[in-house]
Amino acid sequence: DRKMILESPAILKAVIEDLKSSDVDIVLIPGDLTKDGEEISHLEFAGYLKELKDNGKKVYVINGNHDINNNHAYKYDGDKVEAVKSVTPEEFKKIYWEFGYKEAIAVDNNSLSYVVEPIKDVRIIAIDACKYNPYSKTEGEISKETLDWILKQVEIAKKENKIVFGMMHHGILEHFEGQKMLFPEYIINNYEEVAKLFAEKGLNVIFTGHFHAQDIVRKDFQNGNFLLDIETGSLVTYPCPYRMITLTEDNKLIVGNKKVEKIDFDIKGISFQDYAYDFLKTGIKNIIPQYFAGYLMKKGLSRVEAMLKANNLLSIDLPSDIAPNSKIIDILPDAIISHYKGDEKISKLVLEFFDNLAHSEDDNEILIGKILISYFSDLPPDDNDTVIDLNLNVVK
Repeated sequence: DRKMILESPAILKAVIEDLKSSDVDIVLIPGDLTKDGEEISHLEFAGYLKELKDNGKKVYVINGNHDINNNHAYKYDGDKVEAVKSVTPEEFKKIYWEFGYKEAIAVDNNSLSYVVEPIKDVRIIAIDACKYNPYSKTEGEISKETLDWILKQVEIAKKENKIVFGMMHHGILEHFEGQKMLFPEYIINNYEEVAKLFAEKGLNVIFTGHFHAQDIVRKDFQNGNFLLDIETGSLVTYPCPYRMITLTEDNKLIVGNKKVEKIDFDIKGISFQDYAYDFLKTGIKNIIPQYFAGYLMKKGLSRVEAMLKANNLLSIDLPSDIAPNSKIIDILPDAIISHYKGDEKISKLVLEFFDNLAHSEDDNEILIGKILISYFSDLPPDDNDTVIDLNLNVVK
């Protein structure tokens, strides 16, 4: 897997201690609070959040696709797996009552969405776009009823001259070309319609997660309207980032970036960042063939045919001047990791090789070439250090 599950308590403790000692006022957590919605994990996580609240921080959460009615909620004892209780929407709200719902000035009756005003003239709309009836799904969608409620809340806030931010788990914009085609469940189903409506109403900044990459993307619409999807990576996946954001008095949003550098865990005598990188690269390399096979199965191939085709594609030799005695599968993890880190960079030599694949006569080689170019090519603005002028609608 990509996620450091065993290490997660130590990682969380490191971040909690850092936030407690910081001058941070508000902590936003856009979903995936647990591995698979285990009630015991929710209760323990809420205990950590209480430490922040007791330290004077305002903490707001919204659910992710893993968190509610998850039929993969298990406990593990070596190689033994046992089902455990997940939580219902009502139980989620009760567990996290102190972290958003208690001080909500508006609550949606059709979802777990709510509105808070943590500081004067700034409102945050926590948006539940998850599908969990009867069981949790990876994909997300904002229902018509909830969308109408959100737009109404934005309208009210704008009439009162409030700054409005959104927070939800699923992405609302594509973070690389072809993301909706390859990973449709990571962007809400009705994203194009919703993104346009949010931009028109003046909900210009949404904090998201789900794909767990450190990536910011902007889309411009007519009449100067725009939307920014500020996605943050996962603490349990390299580079284990979290964002430190400052809202200035003249309404500029300064988006910074921090990484977990040290944890109380046996990481075999190397730096935590190196440990996390090695863990991610190994995990990604193991699951890449399944990703490609899944896409090929959607095109009508059987599982056996799809896996064979995927492995053949991933076995294409790389030019010796890029990486001697290496294949596509050897470079793909670094492409994905570059996206997880943000501010992706690609050498001219590698780009030329990918471009040749993208212009081959084989449909699948074309696909893999385009995917690699997309992963390595960063859409504006910068991902880790960005200044957003909320007055002028300008991103520098």
